[in-house]
Amino acid sequence: RVLSYNLDLPRPVRWYYFSKVFRYDEPQHGRYREFFQFGVELIGSASPRADAEVVQLLAASLEAAGASKYVIRINDRRAVDKLLESLGALSHRDAVYRALDKKLKLPREEVIGIMTSGGVSRDAAEKIYDTASEMSLDEAVEVLRRLDGRLGEAYAKFVKYLEAAVPMERFKFDMSIVRGLDYYTGVVFEAFVGDYWLAVGGGGRYDDLLELYSGVKIPALGFAIGVERLMEAVGLQSVEKPLDYYIYIFDDDAYKHAVALANRLRKQGHSVVVELGEKNLKDVFEYVLKIGTRYLVLIGRKELEKGVVKIRDLQKREEVEVPLSALLS
Repeated sequence: RVLSYNLDLPRPVRWYYFSKVFRYDEPQHGRYREFFQFGVELIGSASPRADAEVVQLLAASLEAAGASKYVIRINDRRAVDKLLESLGALSHRDAVYRALDKKLKLPREEVIGIMTSGGVSRDAAEKIYDTASEMSLDEAVEVLRRLDGRLGEAYAKFVKYLEAAVPMERFKFDMSIVRGLDYYTGVVFEAFVGDYWLAVGGGGRYDDLLELYSGVKIPALGFAIGVERLMEAVGLQSVEKPLDYYIYIFDDDAYKHAVALANRLRKQGHSVVVELGEKNLKDVFEYVLKIGTRYLVLIGRKELEKGVVKIRDLQKREEVEVPLSALLS
Protein backbone atom coordinates (compact mmCIF):
# COMPACT_ATOMS: atom_id res chain seq x y z
CA ARG A 1 0.00 0.00 0.00
CA VAL A 2 2.83 2.37 0.80
CA LEU A 3 4.47 1.71 -2.57
CA SER A 4 1.18 2.05 -4.44
CA TYR A 5 0.93 5.64 -3.15
CA ASN A 6 4.54 6.41 -4.11
CA LEU A 7 4.79 5.26 -7.71
CA ASP A 8 7.43 7.89 -8.50
CA LEU A 9 10.06 6.14 -6.35
CA PRO A 10 13.01 4.94 -8.47
CA ARG A 11 12.66 1.20 -9.06
CA PRO A 12 13.69 -1.38 -8.14
CA VAL A 13 12.98 -0.50 -4.51
CA ARG A 14 14.79 -2.52 -1.84
CA TRP A 15 13.22 -2.23 1.60
CA TYR A 16 13.60 -4.05 4.87
CA TYR A 17 11.71 -3.84 8.15
CA PHE A 18 11.96 -5.22 11.67
CA SER A 19 8.74 -4.61 13.54
CA LYS A 20 6.07 -5.89 15.87
CA VAL A 21 3.16 -7.48 14.02
CA PHE A 22 -0.40 -8.31 15.07
CA ARG A 23 -2.84 -10.82 13.60
CA TYR A 24 -6.19 -12.30 14.52
CA ASP A 25 -5.53 -15.98 14.95
CA GLU A 26 -6.01 -18.83 17.38
CA PRO A 27 -2.87 -18.70 19.58
CA GLN A 28 -0.78 -21.87 19.51
CA HIS A 29 2.84 -22.88 19.82
CA GLY A 30 4.93 -20.80 17.43
CA ARG A 31 1.89 -18.84 16.25
CA TYR A 32 1.01 -15.79 18.32
CA ARG A 33 -1.31 -12.83 17.91
CA GLU A 34 1.59 -10.48 18.69
CA PHE A 35 5.08 -11.26 17.43
CA PHE A 36 8.18 -9.72 15.88
CA GLN A 37 8.83 -10.01 12.17
CA PHE A 38 11.87 -9.24 10.04
CA GLY A 39 11.38 -8.96 6.31
CA VAL A 40 12.55 -7.55 3.00
CA GLU A 41 10.80 -6.51 -0.20
CA LEU A 42 12.31 -6.08 -3.68
CA ILE A 43 9.82 -4.19 -5.79
CA GLY A 44 9.99 -3.36 -9.48
CA SER A 45 11.93 -6.26 -11.03
CA ALA A 46 10.75 -9.46 -12.73
CA SER A 47 14.30 -10.75 -13.22
CA PRO A 48 15.34 -14.22 -11.96
CA ARG A 49 18.28 -12.35 -10.43
CA ALA A 50 15.81 -10.57 -8.16
CA ASP A 51 14.40 -13.93 -7.04
CA ALA A 52 17.92 -15.18 -6.35
CA GLU A 53 18.92 -12.01 -4.50
CA VAL A 54 16.00 -12.25 -2.09
CA VAL A 55 16.55 -15.97 -1.41
CA GLN A 56 20.28 -15.34 -0.93
CA LEU A 57 19.42 -12.64 1.60
CA LEU A 58 17.12 -15.04 3.45
CA ALA A 59 20.00 -17.55 3.70
CA ALA A 60 22.38 -14.82 4.92
CA SER A 61 19.83 -13.71 7.53
CA LEU A 62 19.47 -17.24 8.90
CA GLU A 63 23.24 -17.62 9.14
CA ALA A 64 23.62 -14.23 10.82
CA ALA A 65 21.11 -15.36 13.47
CA GLY A 66 23.19 -18.46 14.21
CA ALA A 67 21.25 -21.07 12.24
CA SER A 68 24.03 -23.47 11.34
CA LYS A 69 21.63 -26.16 10.07
CA TYR A 70 18.93 -24.87 7.76
CA VAL A 71 17.28 -25.70 4.47
CA ILE A 72 15.24 -23.45 2.19
CA ARG A 73 12.48 -25.33 0.35
CA ILE A 74 11.63 -23.72 -2.98
CA ASN A 75 8.74 -24.11 -5.40
CA ASP A 76 7.04 -22.16 -8.16
CA ARG A 77 3.26 -21.81 -8.17
CA ARG A 78 3.29 -21.72 -11.96
CA ALA A 79 4.76 -25.22 -11.95
CA VAL A 80 1.92 -26.49 -9.77
CA ASP A 81 -0.62 -24.88 -12.10
CA LYS A 82 1.02 -26.51 -15.13
CA LEU A 83 0.91 -29.88 -13.37
CA LEU A 84 -2.78 -29.45 -12.54
CA GLU A 85 -3.52 -28.37 -16.10
CA SER A 86 -1.84 -31.52 -17.47
CA LEU A 87 -3.99 -33.66 -15.16
CA GLY A 88 -7.25 -31.81 -15.85
CA ALA A 89 -7.44 -30.62 -12.24
CA LEU A 90 -6.84 -26.87 -12.63
CA SER A 91 -10.48 -26.08 -11.75
CA HIS A 92 -9.83 -27.64 -8.32
CA ARG A 93 -6.73 -25.53 -7.70
CA ASP A 94 -7.83 -24.22 -4.29
CA ALA A 95 -8.42 -27.73 -2.90
CA VAL A 96 -5.04 -28.91 -4.21
CA TYR A 97 -3.24 -25.91 -2.69
CA ARG A 98 -4.94 -26.55 0.66
CA ALA A 99 -3.84 -30.16 0.53
CA LEU A 100 -0.25 -29.46 -0.52
CA ASP A 101 0.08 -26.90 2.25
CA LYS A 102 -0.57 -29.77 4.71
CA LYS A 103 1.77 -32.29 3.04
CA LEU A 104 4.60 -31.86 5.56
CA LYS A 105 2.20 -32.14 8.50
CA LEU A 106 -0.35 -34.87 7.65
CA PRO A 107 -0.19 -38.52 6.48
CA ARG A 108 -0.45 -39.28 2.77
CA GLU A 109 -4.07 -40.52 2.89
CA GLU A 110 -5.29 -37.40 4.68
CA VAL A 111 -3.63 -35.11 2.14
CA ILE A 112 -5.07 -37.09 -0.77
CA GLY A 113 -8.45 -37.02 1.00
CA ILE A 114 -8.42 -33.20 1.08
CA MET A 115 -7.92 -33.20 -2.69
CA THR A 116 -10.57 -35.82 -3.49
CA SER A 117 -13.13 -34.13 -1.21
CA GLY A 118 -12.47 -30.97 -3.21
CA GLY A 119 -13.36 -32.67 -6.49
CA VAL A 120 -10.00 -34.06 -7.64
CA SER A 121 -10.08 -37.64 -8.94
CA ARG A 122 -8.27 -40.25 -6.86
CA ASP A 123 -5.82 -41.00 -9.67
CA ALA A 124 -4.97 -37.31 -10.19
CA ALA A 125 -4.65 -36.71 -6.45
CA GLU A 126 -2.12 -39.55 -6.12
CA LYS A 127 -0.11 -38.27 -9.09
CA ILE A 128 -0.08 -34.76 -7.61
CA TYR A 129 1.05 -36.07 -4.23
CA ASP A 130 3.83 -38.20 -5.72
CA THR A 131 5.07 -35.45 -8.06
CA ALA A 132 5.15 -32.96 -5.18
CA SER A 133 8.16 -34.70 -3.65
CA GLU A 134 11.48 -33.31 -2.50
CA MET A 135 14.32 -33.16 -5.03
CA SER A 136 17.44 -31.16 -5.82
CA LEU A 137 17.13 -27.87 -7.71
CA ASP A 138 18.94 -29.38 -10.70
CA GLU A 139 16.41 -32.21 -10.85
CA ALA A 140 13.62 -29.65 -10.55
CA VAL A 141 14.86 -27.78 -13.61
CA GLU A 142 14.28 -30.89 -15.73
CA VAL A 143 10.84 -31.46 -14.19
CA LEU A 144 9.83 -27.87 -14.94
CA ARG A 145 11.20 -28.08 -18.47
CA ARG A 146 8.91 -31.06 -19.11
CA LEU A 147 5.93 -29.16 -17.71
CA ASP A 148 6.68 -25.92 -19.58
CA GLY A 149 9.81 -25.11 -21.59
CA ARG A 150 9.88 -21.37 -20.91
CA LEU A 151 9.24 -21.84 -17.21
CA GLY A 152 12.03 -24.43 -17.04
CA GLU A 153 14.52 -22.08 -18.70
CA ALA A 154 13.63 -19.21 -16.35
CA TYR A 155 14.02 -21.55 -13.39
CA ALA A 156 17.40 -22.73 -14.69
CA LYS A 157 18.64 -19.12 -14.64
CA PHE A 158 17.31 -18.65 -11.11
CA VAL A 159 19.20 -21.77 -9.96
CA LYS A 160 22.40 -20.58 -11.65
CA TYR A 161 22.19 -17.23 -9.84
CA LEU A 162 21.50 -18.93 -6.51
CA GLU A 163 24.48 -21.24 -6.94
CA ALA A 164 26.79 -18.25 -7.31
CA ALA A 165 26.31 -17.22 -3.68
CA VAL A 166 24.96 -20.06 -1.50
CA PRO A 167 25.93 -23.79 -1.31
CA MET A 168 23.31 -25.78 -3.17
CA GLU A 169 22.88 -28.27 -0.33
CA ARG A 170 21.03 -25.48 1.48
CA PHE A 171 18.16 -25.74 -1.03
CA LYS A 172 15.52 -28.31 -1.89
CA PHE A 173 12.80 -28.14 -4.50
CA ASP A 174 9.49 -29.11 -2.95
CA MET A 175 6.24 -28.69 -4.88
CA SER A 176 4.25 -28.93 -1.65
CA ILE A 177 5.50 -25.45 -0.69
CA VAL A 178 2.68 -23.23 -1.95
CA ARG A 179 2.32 -20.74 0.96
CA GLY A 180 -1.04 -19.97 2.51
CA LEU A 181 -1.66 -16.55 0.95
CA ASP A 182 -3.41 -16.38 -2.40
CA TYR A 183 -1.45 -13.45 -3.82
CA TYR A 184 1.74 -15.39 -4.67
CA THR A 185 2.27 -15.73 -8.42
CA GLY A 186 5.66 -17.41 -8.99
CA VAL A 187 8.62 -18.53 -6.92
CA VAL A 188 7.69 -19.36 -3.30
CA PHE A 189 9.92 -20.65 -0.51
CA GLU A 190 10.03 -21.52 3.18
CA ALA A 191 12.99 -21.85 5.57
CA PHE A 192 13.41 -24.61 8.14
CA VAL A 193 16.09 -24.77 10.83
CA GLY A 194 17.41 -28.01 12.32
CA ASP A 195 14.74 -30.25 13.80
CA TYR A 196 12.31 -27.38 14.45
CA TRP A 197 9.00 -28.49 12.96
CA LEU A 198 7.65 -25.10 11.86
CA ALA A 199 8.88 -22.85 9.06
CA VAL A 200 10.84 -19.94 10.56
CA GLY A 201 10.32 -17.78 7.50
CA GLY A 202 9.09 -17.71 3.96
CA GLY A 203 7.97 -15.62 1.04
CA GLY A 204 7.79 -15.44 -2.71
CA ARG A 205 6.86 -13.43 -5.75
CA TYR A 206 3.62 -11.43 -5.80
CA ASP A 207 3.53 -9.69 -9.18
CA ASP A 208 -0.20 -8.81 -9.14
CA LEU A 209 -0.60 -7.45 -5.61
CA LEU A 210 0.50 -3.84 -6.08
CA GLU A 211 -1.76 -3.50 -9.10
CA LEU A 212 -4.80 -4.04 -6.85
CA TYR A 213 -3.95 -0.79 -5.04
CA SER A 214 -2.26 1.31 -7.71
CA GLY A 215 -3.75 0.10 -11.00
CA VAL A 216 -0.18 -0.24 -12.29
CA LYS A 217 1.48 -3.61 -12.97
CA ILE A 218 4.56 -3.76 -10.70
CA PRO A 219 6.45 -7.04 -10.15
CA ALA A 220 7.60 -7.69 -6.59
CA LEU A 221 8.78 -10.31 -4.15
CA GLY A 222 9.95 -10.57 -0.55
CA PHE A 223 10.20 -12.68 2.56
CA ALA A 224 9.46 -12.48 6.27
CA ILE A 225 11.06 -14.23 9.25
CA GLY A 226 9.15 -14.94 12.46
CA VAL A 227 11.73 -13.81 15.01
CA GLU A 228 10.39 -15.80 17.97
CA ARG A 229 10.31 -18.98 15.89
CA LEU A 230 13.84 -18.42 14.64
CA MET A 231 15.10 -17.78 18.17
CA GLU A 232 13.54 -21.01 19.39
CA ALA A 233 14.86 -23.01 16.43
CA VAL A 234 18.39 -21.69 16.89
CA GLY A 235 18.15 -22.40 20.61
CA LEU A 236 17.20 -26.02 19.92
CA GLN A 237 20.39 -26.34 17.88
CA SER A 238 22.36 -25.28 20.97
CA VAL A 239 24.25 -22.91 18.74
CA GLU A 240 26.20 -20.42 20.77
CA LYS A 241 28.98 -18.17 19.55
CA PRO A 242 31.99 -18.64 21.83
CA LEU A 243 33.24 -15.58 23.67
CA ASP A 244 36.37 -14.11 22.09
CA TYR A 245 37.91 -12.29 25.08
CA TYR A 246 37.36 -12.36 28.83
CA ILE A 247 39.30 -9.60 30.62
CA TYR A 248 40.18 -10.24 34.28
CA ILE A 249 41.57 -7.40 36.39
CA PHE A 250 43.19 -7.80 39.79
CA ASP A 251 42.19 -4.39 41.19
CA ASP A 252 40.19 -1.27 40.35
CA ASP A 253 43.25 0.61 39.09
CA ALA A 254 43.19 -1.59 36.00
CA TYR A 255 39.47 -1.12 35.31
CA LYS A 256 39.75 1.90 33.00
CA HIS A 257 42.42 0.12 30.96
CA ALA A 258 40.25 -3.00 30.75
CA VAL A 259 37.26 -0.99 29.50
CA ALA A 260 39.40 0.86 26.95
CA LEU A 261 40.76 -2.45 25.67
CA ALA A 262 37.28 -4.02 25.58
CA ASN A 263 35.89 -1.11 23.55
CA ARG A 264 38.79 -1.34 21.12
CA LEU A 265 38.34 -5.08 20.62
CA ARG A 266 34.57 -4.72 20.17
CA LYS A 267 35.10 -2.13 17.44
CA GLN A 268 37.16 -4.76 15.66
CA GLY A 269 34.18 -7.15 15.79
CA HIS A 270 35.17 -9.27 18.79
CA SER A 271 32.91 -10.27 21.68
CA VAL A 272 34.41 -9.14 24.98
CA VAL A 273 33.47 -9.37 28.66
CA VAL A 274 35.12 -7.51 31.56
CA GLU A 275 35.08 -9.30 34.92
CA LEU A 276 32.60 -7.77 37.37
CA GLY A 277 34.87 -8.20 40.38
CA GLU A 278 32.95 -11.02 42.04
CA LYS A 279 35.14 -13.98 41.07
CA ASN A 280 38.68 -14.92 42.03
CA LEU A 281 41.06 -16.12 39.34
CA LYS A 282 40.38 -19.81 40.03
CA ASP A 283 36.62 -19.31 39.63
CA VAL A 284 37.19 -17.30 36.46
CA PHE A 285 39.15 -20.14 34.89
CA GLU A 286 36.30 -22.55 35.55
CA TYR A 287 33.74 -20.05 34.26
CA VAL A 288 35.46 -19.14 30.97
CA LEU A 289 35.99 -22.80 30.10
CA LYS A 290 32.33 -23.58 30.74
CA ILE A 291 30.97 -20.74 28.60
CA GLY A 292 33.45 -21.32 25.77
CA THR A 293 36.09 -18.57 25.63
CA ARG A 294 39.09 -18.26 23.32
CA TYR A 295 41.30 -15.76 25.14
CA LEU A 296 41.67 -14.81 28.81
CA VAL A 297 43.26 -11.39 29.30
CA LEU A 298 44.91 -10.63 32.64
CA ILE A 299 45.63 -7.06 33.78
CA GLY A 300 47.12 -6.30 37.19
CA ARG A 301 49.50 -3.84 38.85
CA LYS A 302 52.60 -5.70 37.66
CA GLU A 303 51.32 -5.74 34.08
CA LEU A 304 50.50 -2.05 34.14
CA GLU A 305 53.95 -1.18 35.50
CA LYS A 306 55.46 -3.05 32.55
CA GLY A 307 52.88 -1.60 30.13
CA VAL A 308 51.69 -5.04 29.06
CA VAL A 309 48.75 -7.41 29.37
CA LYS A 310 48.87 -11.18 29.56
CA ILE A 311 46.81 -13.03 26.96
CA ARG A 312 46.20 -16.72 27.49
CA ASP A 313 45.01 -18.76 24.49
CA LEU A 314 42.66 -21.27 26.12
CA GLN A 315 42.66 -23.57 23.08
CA LYS A 316 46.41 -23.76 22.52
CA ARG A 317 47.17 -23.35 26.26
CA GLU A 318 49.76 -20.70 25.54
CA GLU A 319 50.32 -17.36 27.28
CA VAL A 320 52.05 -14.29 25.88
CA GLU A 321 52.65 -10.72 27.05
CA VAL A 322 51.53 -8.03 24.61
CA PRO A 323 52.17 -4.26 24.96
CA LEU A 324 48.92 -2.58 26.02
CA SER A 325 49.70 0.40 23.78
CA ALA A 326 49.87 -1.92 20.75
CA LEU A 327 46.44 -3.37 21.51
CA LEU A 328 44.86 0.05 22.02
CA SER A 329 46.35 1.43 18.82
